[in-house]
Amino acid sequence: NPDPDQISFSSGLAGQVINITGSNLRVLGRVTITGPSAGSVYVNDNSPTATTGITFASFDLSPTGLSGSTSISNFIFVGFDIGIDITNLVSGGFNFTRPLTIDNVQILNAGIAGIHMENSDIPFEIHNSIIVGTGVSESAGIDIFNSGQYLTTGQPISTGNIDSSHIGNSDLQSGNQIGGFVDGIRVQKSYFPDLRISGNTVGDLDIPNLREGIIEVELHDSAPNT
Repeated sequence: NPDPDQISFSSGLAGQVINITGSNLRVLGRVTITGPSAGSVYVNDNSPTATTGITFASFDLSPTGLSGSTSISNFIFVGFDIGIDITNLVSGGFNFTRPLTIDNVQILNAGIAGIHMENSDIPFEIHNSIIVGTGVSESAGIDIFNSGQYLTTGQPISTGNIDSSHIGNSDLQSGNQIGGFVDGIRVQKSYFPDLRISGNTVGDLDIPNLREGIIEVELHDSAPNT
């Protein structure tokens, strides 16, 4: 099936708990995961080996010629080092109308990062989410490292020559709340021609962030960031 799989939880499962007792949950292909519309499903860390609530790893987010999107919504991840880990993803067609979307997700008691993205050349959106950490040294609510993508003459590449293409590819917006971390939002060594951060409440929870809200936005000098 070239289109993303669909995993939907019925409304009767709202408030139910999934206890992780083994290794990390890993998503290795395009999928839409939707919790109950009337509530959320809890995913708790009860494992000595699991470090992330869920990991999206090593697949093409938007292969050229195929439709469908990858997303997760209506879940609560509790007690993991990293709530949602995004690593080594690509976007072959770099179709910004099909981003990786995280919507209405709560990540509680995260030790290292609520949402961590690394080595992922993809568009993404994060909406309506609550991310709370434990204040561990160098932790971040949203931590983005070495991600994003250049465009040159309409073709996707990871580094190299660029033009001033405006692709509207990344959005952190719509009521996200972030607290209890050393840094609220951290972006380092990334290439986002249009990184939009708006409408968030950062550090205004019961446990404020220890340093700044949006801090250490370090984008490559040659990228046409706005």
